[in-house]
Amino acid sequence: MTGSNEFKLNQPPEDGISSVKFSPNTSQFLLVSSWDTSVRLYDVPANSMRLKYQHTGAVLDCAFYDPTHAWSGGLDHQLKMHDLNTDQENLVGTHDAPIRCVEYCPEVNVMVTGSWDQTVKLWDPRTPCNAGTFSQPEKLLNLGRRARARIPLQSIVSASALRGLHPVSVWGQADCGHGGPPSAGVGLAEHGLCAAAEGVQPEVPDSLHPSLPEQAGLCV
Repeated sequence: MTGSNEFKLNQPPEDGISSVKFSPNTSQFLLVSSWDTSVRLYDVPANSMRLKYQHTGAVLDCAFYDPTHAWSGGLDHQLKMHDLNTDQENLVGTHDAPIRCVEYCPEVNVMVTGSWDQTVKLWDPRTPCNAGTFSQPEKLLNLGRRARARIPLQSIVSASALRGLHPVSVWGQADCGHGGPPSAGVGLAEHGLCAAAEGVQPEVPDSLHPSLPEQAGLCV
């Protein structure tokens, strides 16, 4: 049952939805990744699917780089960039295990991926190519950005699961530039990142596929 201000989008994914992202400059376009191995672009006001592309495994996250380029990764270990105007895709790179998180950091113009291979990787979207790799204590569960107080830069935050705890690592722009190790656990109160540790998504075993109804719906 949907409310009066909600409606179900046509041609929804055929399995669980892993991520939804609106276009960076308009709410007209919605990017949706799914366990059915697809990434779909929807025109929300027109209630139509404009484009769909595939991975060879479940897609765990997706992100816009700009209004015309989508990035995605998942269980096939592949990071893809897709041109939404020409419907052409580029295999940018890979991780050694499933890619759990894909984010764009506009302040330093890098794409950031977090993987169950216990690394965070930075990618230059202009080339595109790998621009740095950071080791983590365990598999990555989440990524996010947070503005620093009084400093017009951003931090990249990663959260991983280790012996039931939720370690948090923080990078600033300088870390992204020189490729050095992240300052793990530093400045959490200053950066307002305590909630990042508390809000980490629960770990899902690698072999566990979510049990979902056949007709997966997508409401906006």
